[in-house]
Amino acid sequence: MNRRVFVPIGLALAAAIGAACTAVPTDANRAVSLEFDTTAFPAIVSGDTLRDSLGVTAPLHPLAYNSLGAVMSGARFSFVTFDTGLTITSAGVVTAQGRNGTVRFLASINGIQSVQRTLEITRRPDTVFATGKQRDTLVYALPDVPATNTYTGIGVTLVSGDSSGGVKFPKGWLVSYRVLYHGLVKPKGDTTVATLLNDGSLPSVVDTSDASGLTGRKLRVRPIGLLGNPDSVIVEATARYKGAQVRGSPVRFVIITRPKS
Repeated sequence: MNRRVFVPIGLALAAAIGAACTAVPTDANRAVSLEFDTTAFPAIVSGDTLRDSLGVTAPLHPLAYNSLGAVMSGARFSFVTFDTGLTITSAGVVTAQGRNGTVRFLASINGIQSVQRTLEITRRPDTVFATGKQRDTLVYALPDVPATNTYTGIGVTLVSGDSSGGVKFPKGWLVSYRVLYHGLVKPKGDTTVATLLNDGSLPSVVDTSDASGLTGRKLRVRPIGLLGNPDSVIVEATARYKGAQVRGSPVRFVIITRPKS
């Protein structure tokens, strides 16, 4: 006579789950995912290596993860470029040979590819100058009216001495801005007196040059924090290359503030 053996459902499920878990590869030396989010700087000068904001050569640094979710130390990546004018070594050092334009590339390991990233090959920034008035007046409203109490005339343009081919404006270059009040630099995030804004009216102290070399920020003044009447707020714009300030930096804007009469 055949006897039927009944196994409790819970035990059967546990056994199945255990078998499934043991089937997952746990090789700590094999990459199963790849992260490649950013580059150290959005632009690279023709004939130079990619550098960070301090001017130091900045290799690409993708991250590989094993099946345990840990970052793999010493992972060996390969890099694929989709446009001419850019070379990337196995160590991630990027060099630009092209004159200008956007180039695309990605990182790869163990057959896994990252999303495409881009860099702007540009001319070296040699000079920066103001595009608007460096001394102007903001007549503010009380009670506070954001649109009225925002100054929009702050901007600088980057120019390169390398203008072969008719291109003389560095595109994709970062310019930093800061606020000074009564001789003191206002910390990033301090909104007591004034705040720098981007075109979307969000706090921002860095802008990227467009094809005309232009960058700019808006200055949102908060009258309740002003100590004088009239008073003044200073904004400085600075561009750097290889760690040194570009000629003309910092460009200073003095904004006189006074209430509507």
